[in-house]
Amino acid sequence: MSVTGTRRLQILLINLLYVLYNPGAGSVWDLSGAAVRTAVDLGLHHEPMHSPQLHDRDPLEQDMRRRLFWTAYCIDRNLSIALGRPPCLPDDWINARLPLLCDDELITHETVLPGDPSTTKAQGLHHIQIRMLQSEIYHRLHNPRGGVPPPEWFDSIDSRIQLWRTLASDGYGWCSTQWQNLNVQMATILLYRPSPANPNPERAHLQKAIVAAGAAMRVYKDMYRSGKINFNWLAMYNVFTVGVTYLNALWQAHRRGWSIVPSYVDALLDVQVCTSVMEPLAAITPGTTGLRDAFETVSERIIRHLTSRASWASRPASPSREQGQDGGSHHPGAMHGGEEPVLNTNNYDGFFPGARTEPVSDPAPDPDSALLNLEPNYSEMPGNGMIGINPLNLDEFLFNPLAEFNADDWDKVIDAAVGASQGSFPFT
Repeated sequence: MSVTGTRRLQILLINLLYVLYNPGAGSVWDLSGAAVRTAVDLGLHHEPMHSPQLHDRDPLEQDMRRRLFWTAYCIDRNLSIALGRPPCLPDDWINARLPLLCDDELITHETVLPGDPSTTKAQGLHHIQIRMLQSEIYHRLHNPRGGVPPPEWFDSIDSRIQLWRTLASDGYGWCSTQWQNLNVQMATILLYRPSPANPNPERAHLQKAIVAAGAAMRVYKDMYRSGKINFNWLAMYNVFTVGVTYLNALWQAHRRGWSIVPSYVDALLDVQVCTSVMEPLAAITPGTTGLRDAFETVSERIIRHLTSRASWASRPASPSREQGQDGGSHHPGAMHGGEEPVLNTNNYDGFFPGARTEPVSDPAPDPDSALLNLEPNYSEMPGNGMIGINPLNLDEFLFNPLAEFNADDWDKVIDAAVGASQGSFPFT
């Protein structure tokens, strides 16, 4: 017996959720695309104001159609952003209304009865709103034909992200405080990380990206330790993007002489947090070892390069590192107790606070690093400081669809990112 109508979409979505938990059971991308296309075929994305069909359906049927559509929408947006692929249905084609907030007991086949809003429904609506906001960011910045938005656009989106978090109800269940904070950080990263429309973020944007990335790493670590990561495969892609965003910000700040992290020790700790999450996730998630290996290789090369240019000194400990368990914004400082090593280097003036400003002699080149003698071809860009070629090519990870890499592709893109042993960078 064939299944048609909304029942077919319900079955597709149930199957999709199962495969999200068990990636080896099917293709998440194919099922998500099938769900969105089925929703479009049923007309769930479109609700004309004066459509006779809208008035012919009873309230319960109409609300179920909306729930099904927005469920497919949220999964599609989540996957598209994580995998770096275009969404199945542009936002401009959607005018479906959001589901009702009242409890199901108040929605009958004849009418909607008065009553208080459902807390569970409010969480679902909150979920839809953050996916819509992330979709807007993604469409504007990752559209290959888009240009750099004006500063007012960034400020407006940032304010809306913070407003979304402010309006959130007390987190519990799947919409926990951790989940809400994680989505704030992920939206902030998406807004301020390098993108096709904004490949060279200004200093303030790069600093917001690295702070959000550090916070997101800690949320993922806490969620993994407490067993709250549901979709390991999807989490691996998100953690990888967060980690590469952090490394890219470190590298660009180093090249431009910007101060965006309190100390070298804090940078090491943040990278360690990301590695500590990716390693166990990769062990239990088939098909994600390429992500883990790429991050380990690139992070090691960057850290080696940064440490090879450093000399060490001591200073009194700075204020303690605020590391909230719920993953809220933190301001990394020194380690608790005693003194903290601080980086003093001729090329790090302004990069790490406390770095010595007087010239120091460069240490001997690190033979393990092919990056030491490679300087980018800088050109002066008004308002953005020194902008030039990124010799590490982390854009290969930030701009390309990661899910399309096979084992050979991962080897090639890692080589392209860190450079050949002779010091060549094929994609620059």
